[in-house]
Amino acid sequence: METSTVLQKTRRYRICEKTKLNNLVNHIMRNYKPETIQYKRDFNPEDTKENLLIGSDFQIKEKGSDWFNQVELESKLFKDNLEQSLIDADKFAVQKISLSRSEKDKTIKSINYFSNLENYDHDLEIDITPVISKCLDFKIQDKNNKDYSVIDKKEIQTALDFYSNIPKDKKVKSLNAKKKNLTQILGNVDAMKVANDRRATASTRAIGFEEVLFKIPKHNDKSLKDVDMISIIKDWNDEHYANFQVLGGAFHKDERTTKGNAVDDHLHLIRSGFNRDTKRFDLPDFTHQKGLEMAKKQGVDFVTDGKKFNETTEDLRTIASEALQTEFYSFANKRLKKLGYDFRFEKKELTPEEKELRTFLKEQSTLPKSQRVQNMHSYFEEKTKENIEKALKANKFVNNKKVELVEIKEVRNRKIIEANKAIKIKKETVDKTHLAKNKLDEINNFIERKYDLLDSINKKVVEALSSAVEYAMNSLPQSLKTYLERQEDIKIYSESLSLEVEEKAIEIQPTKEMKSKIRNGKRNRFKGF
Repeated sequence: METSTVLQKTRRYRICEKTKLNNLVNHIMRNYKPETIQYKRDFNPEDTKENLLIGSDFQIKEKGSDWFNQVELESKLFKDNLEQSLIDADKFAVQKISLSRSEKDKTIKSINYFSNLENYDHDLEIDITPVISKCLDFKIQDKNNKDYSVIDKKEIQTALDFYSNIPKDKKVKSLNAKKKNLTQILGNVDAMKVANDRRATASTRAIGFEEVLFKIPKHNDKSLKDVDMISIIKDWNDEHYANFQVLGGAFHKDERTTKGNAVDDHLHLIRSGFNRDTKRFDLPDFTHQKGLEMAKKQGVDFVTDGKKFNETTEDLRTIASEALQTEFYSFANKRLKKLGYDFRFEKKELTPEEKELRTFLKEQSTLPKSQRVQNMHSYFEEKTKENIEKALKANKFVNNKKVELVEIKEVRNRKIIEANKAIKIKKETVDKTHLAKNKLDEINNFIERKYDLLDSINKKVVEALSSAVEYAMNSLPQSLKTYLERQEDIKIYSESLSLEVEEKAIEIQPTKEMKSKIRNGKRNRFKGF
């Protein structure tokens, strides 16, 4: 009997990956804009009317020629159904009532109070002794696995009754603190035992959905009727994933490379990641554990580590996934026999090269389609084409060697000419760069000279004003002389600056006579100084 491989592949989407999920729905529903690359390459729009819509829990809808007239509406309904499944998951999950974080902290603090209590009358306060003992037992427990059942409410109540009715002739230290902490524990210890459940969708990183792709790889040249492919996956889902609802999908018949040839037909489904039994989004863990259970039944030798899917080793993940694959082959073959097909599915033993290729293609699956190496059949086709092309090129090389040598020589000569041009251009560039550098050096020198000049002027301004101040304070002729000399130097560079300095110097003089000397003084009057 002839055999064939089969592909039942899944891809998971987190609750937060809304854009990726919407793109998946658009692909399944063919909800493309005419100008997009998907419209041109992924499918044949003329054949889309033959596709089948798969509704919730495998209800089949035939849209026929109305497919594209209703594709936007159907896509919206599909997306709304996915969103509604998240809302329903929250409603379906049991919401347990628990204490607030603040109340829990207060209760733990009260328990710690009694576990550390030493300052009490052992004879008078004998009723508190069992409470202290139980609080100590609680304290030494693992902090991540606290058991509040060790706290006995009856003992708490007995101690509280005692402290509430202390005889007047007796005194108890810290009475109010003991009563307060006992009341805190008594009122909350039961609620402390209840897990603080969140909404089922509280973690948007959880796997909210899983895409299921079911097809027979094209190179097998085998196909199944659409209703049979759908029924096989439905039966598999009912038997192994009954607690995970199928939310919708489509059976594609519009990717046929040859008209009327069903070998390209395949089924897309979207399965909810919400487990209606555990009321959690735990599909990866559920699938992993189911795979390990199947591996044990199949006689695979391994040691489980009891960890979740995202915490376990890659070896155990591989064992689980291969066991699921083996089980699916067996399951599907029973259906093929029942349906009367003359071939069976058989797992192919992969060569090291094929294993390496599978790993590579798995890595490629996360890339956009335009960047992928396509499927295995296409990969081998491309490899064959490459080998043929290499042979033709080698033959052409032998037959046209002389012509190619001439061409190589011409190319070499052109490259030499281009290299000489490049050297010339580079030399010109270097010369221009050198000139620009010299120009830049000149500018920098000019700027430095200007800075030196500015420093010199600043010093003369300071000296002029300092001399004017000395003259105003002491009436020394030498100070007046120095001021006038500095003014003459300043005036050489800037007459306006000289006038500003003169105004300041006149302003600080105490008498009209001295102001006049500052204003009208001449150097030749002080030659004898």
